[in-house]
Amino acid sequence: MLVIFFRTAIIYMILIIAMRITGKRQIAELQVSEFVTAIMLSELAVQPISNINIPLFYAILPILTLISLEVIITFLVTKSKTLKRLFDGEPSFLIKRGILDQSELIKQRISVDEFIGELRQKDISAIDDVDYAILEQNGKLSVFPKTGSGVSFPLIIDGDINRRILNLIGQSEVWLMERLTTHKAELGSVLLFTIDDAGNEHLIRKNRQKAR
Repeated sequence: MLVIFFRTAIIYMILIIAMRITGKRQIAELQVSEFVTAIMLSELAVQPISNINIPLFYAILPILTLISLEVIITFLVTKSKTLKRLFDGEPSFLIKRGILDQSELIKQRISVDEFIGELRQKDISAIDDVDYAILEQNGKLSVFPKTGSGVSFPLIIDGDINRRILNLIGQSEVWLMERLTTHKAELGSVLLFTIDDAGNEHLIRKNRQKAR
């Protein structure tokens, strides 16, 4: 019994440290890679606890490997748009400017009844009341009623042009460069540049790194 206690305590502490390293997201907010990692960690942790014949190292090494991979992938995803699409996916517009995208519902394997139920949980009684409904990368639904200035579209993120969103709002890169000129900003200096349906623009410049 004492052996099981100590093995459980060791695995428990390792998992606590591992989850602290990977962040504090709730289960509903996990990305796909994070969710897979969480499942694998739970499986790896249980085996040496339930079976004392399995060396503790057989669990510790895979756990450390998974955490290392998760940290490395998370870092690489922030540096590569291709990897970000691969591991995190992209938001899906189910309703865009008040129009329901039926093909996108089918693509995301969401029935109309299920979609209406999701809207009701957002205190929306009718699809006609929705300006935008966006299925986020973590599977949660963001809903914007037909009030206010609509959705804020990220056109530039960390110096990279979001061409998908640019096409979505029907604008060109030439137009975008003209807007940057108006703000007296260069593409590489922009951390975030957004525009909403009302035409309101918001630009955040990158913090300048002090020379050493």
